[in-house]
Amino acid sequence: MAYVHEIKFYQKNETLYAALFDKPPIFCNEFWIKNVKASELGVEKLPENIQLKKKYRVRDLGIDSILLMELQLQPGKKELR
Repeated sequence: MAYVHEIKFYQKNETLYAALFDKPPIFCNEFWIKNVKASELGVEKLPENIQLKKKYRVRDLGIDSILLMELQLQPGKKELR
């Protein structure tokens, strides 16, 4: 199991995606988990203060560090800060 601690949004063919990352082990710089459509996270559009291709800590965006198996926003949260 992996916990999502960082997220990076990007667009591919006009669809918004999110790359999910865990905390990296000591022997590498990043630990990529998987890419998902942002809509699977309940995100349809990014706020203006969120940039594409820039990593953010999920808790800074109002999302808990979550188990990959239960990939979802906190109950009631459908927008990023």
